[in-house]
Amino acid sequence: MSSPSPQPASVLKLAVLPLIGFASAAALGYVALFTPSQQALYSAAYTSGCTVPARKQLPTDITRGVLPQIDNALCVLLPFFKQLIADRASIAGGALIFSTLLPILMRQCYLASSPNTRSFFLGPLAVVLVHLIGRMTGIGFALASVGLLFQALGSYQQMQRSSESLPVVPTPAGSVYWSNLLLSIITVLLFSVSTLESSGAKWTLASVALLAYPAFLSLALLLATAGVKTTKDERQGRTALLEYSAEQVSYAFERKWSYYRKAALGSMAAYWFGLVRLGWAWQEGTLRFSGLPLFLFADYIGTVVYIILAIRIERLTIRSSAPTHPLTGQPRSRLSLDCQKAITLAPAGNPQLERGTWQPLVAGILCGPGMAAALGWREAAAVQGAKKN
Repeated sequence: MSSPSPQPASVLKLAVLPLIGFASAAALGYVALFTPSQQALYSAAYTSGCTVPARKQLPTDITRGVLPQIDNALCVLLPFFKQLIADRASIAGGALIFSTLLPILMRQCYLASSPNTRSFFLGPLAVVLVHLIGRMTGIGFALASVGLLFQALGSYQQMQRSSESLPVVPTPAGSVYWSNLLLSIITVLLFSVSTLESSGAKWTLASVALLAYPAFLSLALLLATAGVKTTKDERQGRTALLEYSAEQVSYAFERKWSYYRKAALGSMAAYWFGLVRLGWAWQEGTLRFSGLPLFLFADYIGTVVYIILAIRIERLTIRSSAPTHPLTGQPRSRLSLDCQKAITLAPAGNPQLERGTWQPLVAGILCGPGMAAALGWREAAAVQGAKKN
């Protein structure tokens, strides 16, 4: 299989997008972490006695001094979790981050566990690495920088290593369910942290588990990818397809469409919850953009930057619907054109909302960027399903 030859101008466009992401992450990170007022906040936390060798044992010392580094880290971090539910502005910031993180995680997990993914940068190890960095710096900053870099490299590799002759193999139902279970666990943990009494042991346990969500992500992706084989040529792809009945193929794709829609609904609910909390804080005169709220809102903007640029990267590479591919200059195959026509004539959703420019923008403002992104990714799953049916 010969690799398509890249168009220099389009490759330059693709290279610029991660650079924009890195610049955005740097600017947001500086505002959230390194301005004098923010530095004073974090300095106060780190000088609160958590790292003093002779300090008293705390309920957060889950290792009971066996691993003091972990105990000290929890001593520092858990007060931030308490601040997260201490005022309306912080709760709003957390809800807004969840509204974008839910569809982003779903998309990353589905791609990482798909037998059609042929790039390390879209695979499970890359996804876990981004979220580990996000746990240390803020998920929005990690996604807008390293996440976008991986997205650009992975999408470009995926485009180079795929061809129309390679059949689209459905993701096994078990892989989809493990990804969904991870999202359900994170949702339950966030709800527990937000509603339980912060002085109780259950709240501490839920907070520690939420801090360790990259570990759950690693386990979920390990289980989701167990036994999933990437097809390397047309023969392997068609052999893999023979293992599925027509009903299983239809089910595998249609369920993913449904889950993306559910993620869009959950994202919209979290977005509006955050906006309502912001409105209440403004009405009460307690709305402030400093300290933890400032960090959370900057982190949220980072996730929005990731969504916008990641979708643009996909449309330049693996999701291009132009008659001629913008990166390779090659005309689209007859199969792709027929699938696009079939989806246009009998859409499973709202094509204007999912593929247009202005409609997703308006939907992103009214219902949240996460909702608009989830519906766009649902359309991508619909295209894959159309190629198979």
